[in-house]
Amino acid sequence: MIFDFDGTILDSSGNVLLELRSSIEKNGLKVPASFDNVVIGPPMPQIIEGLFPGIDQKKLDSILFDFRVAHDSSLLENSVLYPNVVELLHALRNKGARLFIATNKPRAGLVNAIHRMGLYEIFVAFSCFGDEGIQSKLDSVRLLIKDYKIDPKKAWMVGDAKSDIYAGKENDLFTIAHIRGYSSESELRSSEPNLCIEKYSELIRAI
Repeated sequence: MIFDFDGTILDSSGNVLLELRSSIEKNGLKVPASFDNVVIGPPMPQIIEGLFPGIDQKKLDSILFDFRVAHDSSLLENSVLYPNVVELLHALRNKGARLFIATNKPRAGLVNAIHRMGLYEIFVAFSCFGDEGIQSKLDSVRLLIKDYKIDPKKAWMVGDAKSDIYAGKENDLFTIAHIRGYSSESELRSSEPNLCIEKYSELIRAI
């Protein structure tokens, strides 16, 4: 079973937005009004470019560096696991499922987060943005399937973004949309996942 992370397992928006705002200000830029509409989930370079169209690469890299220094060691005091997600992960593993993460979060930030949330031992492997050969969620999912010989006919892709559903569909996985993540419900439903859920307790009852 392959899970997205931010917006699917962990609501890290409180920390991500705080650390991004601080990194922008540290680099001498004014936080734009559009910051209030930032959607967490895409790779951070894409988020920064959306806030500052035409930003030069040097400034983008500097903001990104400061953000990652802060986030990769964050205590995540403003982040919370989604209700019942830990119970779901344990229930799946007790049924013999292998659990994986495919995320747009770079590896250092993911490892910090799952350690702090006590989830590190639950997962077999992670595929992260910035790993060798990975520039998209589609790349991440494909690599996990290939490297760990995952049978698509027996696997799920669980996520809160259209890119998660697309990556799952392109790899012939059963797709599950978490509609209480970062994307709007209408946007997620338009991607036509196999199943939409509001609460992980719905999945626990089904397995």
